[in-house]
Amino acid sequence: MRSILLLSVLTCSLFFTSLAQVTSPSPDLSGQAAYIAVPDVIIIPVVVHVVYNTPDQNISNEQIKSQLAVLNQDFRKKNKDAAYVPAAFRELAADARIEFRLATTDPSGLPTDGIMRINT
Repeated sequence: MRSILLLSVLTCSLFFTSLAQVTSPSPDLSGQAAYIAVPDVIIIPVVVHVVYNTPDQNISNEQIKSQLAVLNQDFRKKNKDAAYVPAAFRELAADARIEFRLATTDPSGLPTDGIMRINT
């Protein structure tokens, strides 16, 4: 459960950081109307940190990928329970056009699977 919570916290942090980068106007456009070309779907590369103490806490790559799939379904409003959004929020529910994918390169440009495992 703590691993999923950590994934959620990291995801939110990465989302808002990426959103700020995508939506901030370019300084070169000062004095002009700012139009930002946004792709149909924004892909946010993520790195999942699995912090574990015992082998049963070291969740599998498949579990991580499954959680990302669920997260993507929620953000794209393709989740199975999307029809059950409370009436007060129905008008606000929408496809955010955001998908999270495991990073394929690290900050140094080296290949990675996007999963860091830390044994404590």
